[in-house]
Amino acid sequence: MIAVGHQPQYLPYMGLFNKIAKGDIFVFVDNVQFLKKSWQSRTLVKGINGQEILMSIPVQVKGKFCQQIKDVLIAEGFLIKKHLKTIEFNYRKTTGFDEVYPIIAKYYKSNIKYLVDITIPLMREMFSLLNIEKTIFIGSELGIEKTKTELLVDICLKTGADSYLSGQGARNYITPDLFGKIKLSHYRNIFKHPHYSQTGKDFSTGMATLDLLFNEGIQNSRKIFWDNVSQNSYE
Repeated sequence: MIAVGHQPQYLPYMGLFNKIAKGDIFVFVDNVQFLKKSWQSRTLVKGINGQEILMSIPVQVKGKFCQQIKDVLIAEGFLIKKHLKTIEFNYRKTTGFDEVYPIIAKYYKSNIKYLVDITIPLMREMFSLLNIEKTIFIGSELGIEKTKTELLVDICLKTGADSYLSGQGARNYITPDLFGKIKLSHYRNIFKHPHYSQTGKDFSTGMATLDLLFNEGIQNSRKIFWDNVSQNSYE
């Protein structure tokens, strides 16, 4: 069994879901240090005129430098529904708006307190919309307390996986020998961003996966997504 782990992100781009789709197990790694100005609290959507729009959720960080993701509070006074209005304005004329928007809108509640109270539910909904079916764990519930390669090894040990699939960025911190020492395999994902219908003259990669779903509709998005998964494996 292949395990994949990642920090909860705010409406991630397709590359993350591509990696998750190739594993058997997924772990929301919510018990590592929160990083400001990261995709843990921000995402990109495509504007009605083709511009890239950064949507960021402000969080409470003063005096909380080492706080874990699961403990991050959304900044007081921030209205998360502002993001919903941005999504509605820029995607209301797209093919999939009528079927996708009501599904997403229900997660933008006014009483959301913690960042993970919106990032994890939205990611789980993306799994459903893309037809990704995996065994899911929460890192803090598994008792994972390590860092870097040791954290990934611990994910395998705690979930019963015999392999771990990481993204290409993991080259910067992974020590492959640690997997081999306890007879675990390690693979790196291969992802090439597919093109699809999108507003604007130039195609933008790295948009929130919502961009695909709104522009193509659910059924066509699933086909584009899974065709891409099958065309790109791992190494």
